[in-house]
Amino acid sequence: MDFPIAFEAKDYIGVSIMIPAFFATTLALLFFRKLREIALFLIVCGTVLSLGLSIHYFGAEWYRGTSRGFEVTFVDILASALLVSVMLDRRERKLYWPASLAPLLLFTFWAALTVAIVSPWIFGSYELFKMLRGLVLFLAIAFFVRDERRISIVLAGLAVAVLIQSTWALHQWYSGIFRVTGTLDHANSLSMYLCLVTPVLVGGAASTLPPKLIRHLCWIAAAAAVPTILLTLSRTGLPVFALVVVGSILWCVSWRSTPRKAIIALFVLIFTTGMVARSWEQIEARYGEATLGGEYFDEESEGRGFYFRQASVILNNRPLGVGLNNWSYIVSKEFFSDKGMRYQDYDDLTFSPGRGSVVYSGAYAPPAHNLGLITLGEMGWVGFILLTVLWIRWFHVGLRNALASRQNPIRYVSVGILLGFLGLFLQSLTEWTFRQTEIYMTFSFLLGTLAALHQIRKESSRQQDETFFDNTLESS
Repeated sequence: MDFPIAFEAKDYIGVSIMIPAFFATTLALLFFRKLREIALFLIVCGTVLSLGLSIHYFGAEWYRGTSRGFEVTFVDILASALLVSVMLDRRERKLYWPASLAPLLLFTFWAALTVAIVSPWIFGSYELFKMLRGLVLFLAIAFFVRDERRISIVLAGLAVAVLIQSTWALHQWYSGIFRVTGTLDHANSLSMYLCLVTPVLVGGAASTLPPKLIRHLCWIAAAAAVPTILLTLSRTGLPVFALVVVGSILWCVSWRSTPRKAIIALFVLIFTTGMVARSWEQIEARYGEATLGGEYFDEESEGRGFYFRQASVILNNRPLGVGLNNWSYIVSKEFFSDKGMRYQDYDDLTFSPGRGSVVYSGAYAPPAHNLGLITLGEMGWVGFILLTVLWIRWFHVGLRNALASRQNPIRYVSVGILLGFLGLFLQSLTEWTFRQTEIYMTFSFLLGTLAALHQIRKESSRQQDETFFDNTLESS
């Protein structure tokens, strides 16, 4: 297997820039603590702005997988430098074991094992490298975001990021783009991003934790997300967005009636109704493109139901899976030629073709548009079970925080993250976009934030118990 992959001149330039940049950034954050908060803001805001600012080492842009190179962005430099500076600074609070780290490490270990035991290993290495990048970001945020000020910075960064996406999407819409993408590469990616972060903005806006200015900024960004999600025309994203955003509002906002709330609710209702009416023809046409039966039960089509049949064939032939990020390679090479699927063999490539000429031409099998299925096919039942355990743990941590006392300031932000994860999970039933770099890294820093909130809640409960015990001793 001699793939057209090589270390190009731009890769040498990237290495010569990024290594010194990492050491310089680490030293700056280590000796100037205030810069860490700026780095945190840039990480949160810049995660979805890094698409055109990344370098893919040993890249394979022609591969129709979920990763196409060893990707590095400025967010990785900032996250790595932040993690190192926090771990070396004794003035920071002592380190701890973040919630869900153990199953996350176990899942990563199994993913690495599937890369090691299958061939080719290069495509799986791309995806494994992304998982390690997400782990670094998770730890950096979990260790650093330990007080109200830094949680407020996370919320401010998210609000600015959503406002940038909304502004850019509106520009695309006025330019005649049918389904807007924002700064991302697909409308479904933008839809999943909004489903993930908008409930967090609602939770932050309803909380007393951030300053009033940031709370207002969160409300504005959440409102801007409504027309933006409509412009994506995502068939799964629209109902999922409505579910998680309305759910976060009902959970976080007090039900006590006031004239101000009535005016705001009336304005939101009129605004949303007008936007839906304005986009109704496009929405109706979008949902009319395919039926549920045709998408999942038509055995003659390559709809989403076809991925279930592909996964079944894969497991019958390879119980341990085909290897991380190898779905497209193995399915194109070995399976479904008897079904009239005219996939080409990646091994026949002798040159590096243009991305548009191959990746989107249907020459090769696409990855399964379902996070569970693609994990099952690539990592076998063990990987699928570990992924299930991970999601259960993530929801468990989020729910415990969300059920904290109403007086606890972390409650509402935790509710937003919990419902954001629910939105991500639901849309992942029809998409693999969870693995897309911008979405995965956004999820990673929100997971780190959730772990930090979980630790804050535990320490707060411990202090309350100690205070109660001390008062009991004094009274006796």
